[in-house]
Amino acid sequence: MAYTKLTDFAVKDALLTGNPAKVVRGTELDAEFNALAAADALNLSAASIVAATSKPTPIDADLLPLVDSAASNVLKKLTWANLKATLKTYFDTLYLGISATAANASQLLGATWASPGAIGSTTPSTGAFTTLSASGIISAPASVSLTNAGLATQAHIGGNGSGRVLINAVAGKEVDLQVAGVTVLYASGTTVGINGNTILGDASTDTLNVGNGGLIKDASGNLGIGGTPSAWTSGKAISLYITTAIFNDGTAGYYSNNLYFDGVWKYKTSAAASIYAQPASGSHEWYTAAAGAADASVTITQSLAVGKGTTLALEGATSAAGTGIAFPATQLASSNANTLDDYEEGVWTPTILSGGAAVGRTYTVQSGRYTKIGNRVFFTGHIVLTAKGSSTGALKVTSLPFTSNAISDTLGAVTFRVSQSAASLTGFIQGFTEVNGTALFVERFASGATASVTDTDLTNISTFIFSGQYFV
Repeated sequence: MAYTKLTDFAVKDALLTGNPAKVVRGTELDAEFNALAAADALNLSAASIVAATSKPTPIDADLLPLVDSAASNVLKKLTWANLKATLKTYFDTLYLGISATAANASQLLGATWASPGAIGSTTPSTGAFTTLSASGIISAPASVSLTNAGLATQAHIGGNGSGRVLINAVAGKEVDLQVAGVTVLYASGTTVGINGNTILGDASTDTLNVGNGGLIKDASGNLGIGGTPSAWTSGKAISLYITTAIFNDGTAGYYSNNLYFDGVWKYKTSAAASIYAQPASGSHEWYTAAAGAADASVTITQSLAVGKGTTLALEGATSAAGTGIAFPATQLASSNANTLDDYEEGVWTPTILSGGAAVGRTYTVQSGRYTKIGNRVFFTGHIVLTAKGSSTGALKVTSLPFTSNAISDTLGAVTFRVSQSAASLTGFIQGFTEVNGTALFVERFASGATASVTDTDLTNISTFIFSGQYFV
């Protein structure tokens, strides 16, 4: 601070000798010395600044010296808080704050920069300030490149002609998206991955693992949901959790449980297994298998099949043309009294024995038909002799289509029509099936009594027409 004299000593020297005012008083000298001391105390010389104690972080109450140009350059003080407030007010007119919007961006850009626009709308070399558009869509021309740190030799950002951004890495380079230094998304060539797992690619060996095993694609193109797919071959499969799968081999579709196909059907676990199939014929087929060892070959048995224009085939049966229900050739009997477990239609060849033999006996007609429903057989027969032969004894018709029940109270009754018989054959002709056999006995009923029909009641042209039923 400059020293300003308080007493004009030159004026005093000009006064005449003897003038009391020419005398310098002690009070005047004291005032001059005090002014000199005050000026020296506030003298901010380079040496005093260097010698002062350092304070790296000022606080709002700290003071700074200020020469007030608006008040004859007198010394004044300025707090650090007022300095910050003044600078903020000034800088707010030059730069955008954190909450700045595109509407007031010109305050920052000034006369040098152009108004902000979508990324790539103009290149940085023209002075344009680039931002995301209001809708968040990024657009860029094909000419924008990454040049920082030599990235222009590895990748560039550009547009695809539709206003979208392209990040294009040169051959052999990978594009990564990282969070906290960890790659979470990467792309190399035509392969895209998330968290180290390939999710898209063009090679047959590409794999996929999404959600820590929630969705897995193996190298064969099979997909597992909630688990790793089994070694399916000869087609493609979608495995659902542990045992269920949907499979197509190029001609047929399958919905299976506890099975997979790698050339042969195999168990996934040791439990029982089943398949629903839709082959190329358009039919619907169901198969089952008993429990077996995991990964062992399995023998499946058809339990049901149906198709357009064909019968519904039950287990062990084969579908045939027409509409209906096909039962297996060999009955799979049910113990349930309310279950129909068999149906069959067919023909049989009846034979007449006399005393258990039929020596020389010949026929012009020897035919029969039957229908089996559950445990009941309904049959008809037609026999016409051309020679009765030489065998003698009681008549018995043999070769019924099924063995009768072994229970005696289930005998079946038979009705006959007989013609061209001997004159000795009189009364009502009737018959009944034997127990646990395939024959029926022929008898007459006359005068309240029954007797067997024998060879003596036959002629060489005798005719028998009969029908009946029995339990099996």
